[in-house]
Amino acid sequence: MINTLTVLRFLAIILIYIHHLDSPVGFGPPAVTFFFILSGFVLALGDQRKFVELDSLPVRDNFIKRLSKIYPLHLLTFLLSLPVMIITGFQTNIFSVLANIFLLQTTINIGIQVFAFNGVSWFIADIVIFYLLTPFILHIFRKNNLLNRTSSYFFFAITAFAGQILLGQLVGNDTPGYSFGWWLIYISPYARFLDFFIGLLFGMIFMRFSEIIKPRLANRLVFTLLEIGSLFLFGWSIFHFVFFRISSLRMGPYYVPFSLFVILVFAFQTGYISKLFNTRLLVYFGNLSMPIFFIHQVAISWTAIFFATPIYGSPANFNQGASQVILFVVIMCISDVIARYFVEPAQNIMTNSMNRIASIWRPMTISGTKKDKQLSD
Repeated sequence: MINTLTVLRFLAIILIYIHHLDSPVGFGPPAVTFFFILSGFVLALGDQRKFVELDSLPVRDNFIKRLSKIYPLHLLTFLLSLPVMIITGFQTNIFSVLANIFLLQTTINIGIQVFAFNGVSWFIADIVIFYLLTPFILHIFRKNNLLNRTSSYFFFAITAFAGQILLGQLVGNDTPGYSFGWWLIYISPYARFLDFFIGLLFGMIFMRFSEIIKPRLANRLVFTLLEIGSLFLFGWSIFHFVFFRISSLRMGPYYVPFSLFVILVFAFQTGYISKLFNTRLLVYFGNLSMPIFFIHQVAISWTAIFFATPIYGSPANFNQGASQVILFVVIMCISDVIARYFVEPAQNIMTNSMNRIASIWRPMTISGTKKDKQLSD
């Protein structure tokens, strides 16, 4: 992954952490939208040249590889959230438990149960679905020779964004917490896929044109101004969303162009801010983003319940603000331990186990029966 984007992911995690401290500033929607777009963008960089033929083995292995990076963390934080669920008396049911374990809780509207256990797992549930769909999308683009048509990228991106706007207009302001409109726009994989798809498309655009554009605009000062401008506009969008009176648009679509601008500018890694982001320490922080994302909300809940610390809300005094900063540092330290001693071993165990189970499947071509036909001949 591009180092600057890794660091941007870490900065977005900080916004989500502040949001989950019940900050009055709505950092959640822009950060979540940014994450979905960034996920699609990064996946395009890594997978665009794959899946010329949609064989089951590469598709299966790709999905197992990606799932094994996140599912052990999901199960760990699920278990860590159980004491919080019991002590707070959060009412749940067997359907919610199973849906959460198997990351299916976003496929239908289950109200507040979507945040049961580790509340951030809903995002992972959507991402897993998108991981599953990506090979098929890339194969369709290759099969129809769309990867060589610049106009097709922009056509699908504009269509996807227009679809988001249209869906937001249809839902309107009918988005109170846990309502159908709220779920459809903010939580459901059906609407959130459009964010991911736009990121995927612009990742392919970047792969196609970066080597052409970069030499012509390889001016560090110009890119520094673009970096500053993109960050400023993204920050401006967070604090000036009131100009958009339709609440459903403020839950995601409104932040799409601002997020894309930041991602595209920093993907070139040319300006002085990018140079700063490429320092070893910040890249190290960026590499901790995934475990930080998984454990931060559980850590906040544990701190509030078991340590009786006033952790929620805007800092009312120095002690509260210091507690919030210290907790984030502790979360980073725990994340480092988890990344070193849990993630990789658990990933290897899960990968090997799933490969053994999947080995009973007969390799075949999903897009046709070419191999089966050859065998029969």
